[in-house]
Amino acid sequence: MLRPMRRVILLWIVLATARLPGRSGPDAQGIEGPLGDLVRVTSPEGLQKKYMDQEAAMEMELEQDEEVEPTTPEELKKLQKRLEERSTREREEQLEAQREAMEEEEEFTDVDFAEALMLLGGITFIMMLFYLVNDPDQDMRYYSWSVISATLSIFAAVLIFSGINHLLHEYVLPHSETRALRFLWTVVSMLVYFMLLQLGTAYESGAFSDVPEHKGKEDLEEIEHRIECRTKCWATIFAHMTGFASIHCGTVLQHFPGIADSPAASFVAAPIMFLWCVGLNWCARRLRERAKRARGPGEAKYKYQQVPQVPVDQVDAGKWEEWTNELWNEYVIDAEHDSAGLSVSFMVVQACRYTFSGHLPEEFKPASQGVLHTSDYETKLTSFSLVFVLLTVVLVVVKAKAFKGPPPPPGTVVSFLRRCLLLLQISLAMAFAWTLLFSARWEISRFSEYVGPSTALASRMVLALGISFFAAVMTRILDCIADLDATGDKADEALGHIISSLGILVGFSWEQSFDGGVEVLAARTSSPQLAQVGLAVAVVLLILPAWRRHILSKVITLEKQREGKEEDMDTRTVSRTKNQQ
Repeated sequence: MLRPMRRVILLWIVLATARLPGRSGPDAQGIEGPLGDLVRVTSPEGLQKKYMDQEAAMEMELEQDEEVEPTTPEELKKLQKRLEERSTREREEQLEAQREAMEEEEEFTDVDFAEALMLLGGITFIMMLFYLVNDPDQDMRYYSWSVISATLSIFAAVLIFSGINHLLHEYVLPHSETRALRFLWTVVSMLVYFMLLQLGTAYESGAFSDVPEHKGKEDLEEIEHRIECRTKCWATIFAHMTGFASIHCGTVLQHFPGIADSPAASFVAAPIMFLWCVGLNWCARRLRERAKRARGPGEAKYKYQQVPQVPVDQVDAGKWEEWTNELWNEYVIDAEHDSAGLSVSFMVVQACRYTFSGHLPEEFKPASQGVLHTSDYETKLTSFSLVFVLLTVVLVVVKAKAFKGPPPPPGTVVSFLRRCLLLLQISLAMAFAWTLLFSARWEISRFSEYVGPSTALASRMVLALGISFFAAVMTRILDCIADLDATGDKADEALGHIISSLGILVGFSWEQSFDGGVEVLAARTSSPQLAQVGLAVAVVLLILPAWRRHILSKVITLEKQREGKEEDMDTRTVSRTKNQQ
């Protein structure tokens, strides 16, 4: 209490003296006594010392003493004592400042919130994957591994496709291209990817070789499994790339004058793409049949049969040729259905978005940039996804009643109609996934205050995590429904299509996050286009081998186990029926 009062009294004396007649302030010359000693210039260097408080004066005096070398032991002890007092006072001040900082309330930024959300969401998502891939239910394990496989395959395919497109548009194609030229380019690119799909799967399946190629001490079963993994790997990658090229072709077609004039006319692009894909698939099947006849006679089967397990050197060339041809045929047909389903379903959903919002997106984008949507619009689009699910179930029932018995031989009209109906089922199931993806994307944009705009990386990651949790819960519910005795084969097939579409939904949601991460890193370089291509190549080289050798291999193994289980159940059902008769 005394020190503050002493400061106030001294300050009052200084101000009172400054107001005396003939004085211009406290620095005025002629002030006598102790007060004059305080305000007078006393430093030999001309430095003015103003009396502020006793602590400041002591500090300045101590600094002057430090500059003067002590000559006697008493002066040395006095200097050491002052230094110790100053050090103790500084430590006390630091501790007091730390206590005050700890007592103050911590304030977190939006970046801290996003990082915390990603940290907790990421670890929860990883542990959820461990639970799912080790689930006691065999079907649930298969669905979980299938979703992981679909996510990585879509990510790798998009990176490869985007990198090639960036290079071509930057260095090959003209920048001032017309819509007609652009449409022609998309058609040519789709045909190129479609040819790569056919030739790549044929090469990896061994359809061009007469004997199995073994590595080291592989037995025949290991060779077959390796060939199946490689064939399915490249069939899936090229199927996605063909589907993306077809989507680009359809979006350009959808913006032609006459088609883009009204929402109703925009639906025309979907059946045009459907007929285009069906025609390509029919031509490819005819070419495959000619290629098989050129190699030698063989009976076409719907499902390829395993070659009898004998030593590799004793494998029958005819049986091996038949096995590779049927392997090629099966995987390439599945790939054709996936690529066509991607494009047709996207065209339908684009037309639905145009109908509900009055705005047709320009490109293949996750959401309409710069377009705000009302909650009523989002509700309509989300509820329309249930319509796609219902239509999928209806088509499954129609196909089961229209095509009874074993699959018809390929090349017949019945086989062609069956494939068209199956393609419609896949397209409607994927349309269900597209509608949920766009609805979730627009719903996330409502929370842009916390996660940023819809194009921000944090927003994309939150969307991917949310869709992953939703897909896991829905897959569990649908699997429980499929396991019920009340559901028959028709319901199980419809549920299988819906679960597969959920895998596509999760794959595209994570693909947007990964693609955004590549764009952020590439934008920091001097050449973003080349950097993006380089990063895409590096990521693909890292992901593709691990996905093919471990994840895709696991999916194929579980798929065979499920097929064997279903065959055993069918055999038991037939035996039980005969015994009852």
